[in-house]
Amino acid sequence: MAEHTVSGLKVGLEIHQRIGSGKLFCRCAASIDTKKISTIKRLMHPVKSEFGEWDRSARFEQSRDLNFTYEIYENNCLVELDEEPPHELDADALKVCLWVAKSLNCKPVDIVQVMRKQVLDGSCVSGFQRTMLIATDGYIETSK
Repeated sequence: MAEHTVSGLKVGLEIHQRIGSGKLFCRCAASIDTKKISTIKRLMHPVKSEFGEWDRSARFEQSRDLNFTYEIYENNCLVELDEEPPHELDADALKVCLWVAKSLNCKPVDIVQVMRKQVLDGSCVSGFQRTMLIATDGYIETSK
């Protein structure tokens, strides 16, 4: 396999994996086998960033003028519907993330900060995703 270099290129890895802990920002059960009890409809609206700028992808999604209907289940709560502030981060979930980071030879950050990323494609009820940087600069040893 040929090696390629691009000046200034940085590549990151984002992993989505269900882990055996509770939900991240509330203490509701994380099971997916509960009974549907209702629906909620939402129309998403972009907001300006901390720098006073509009996110291009959020503006594009708004231009599609879509309404979204979400199913509500017994184990959903006001935090997930963005009707209540998030609770403290689930400690077990953070421990799993730090274990994975250590396994990937990453350097954990000094302070984990929760950030909001706008997501207006209908994939989440609130119109944003909470995200955290846990560690950086990892690597995986291979045979080459």
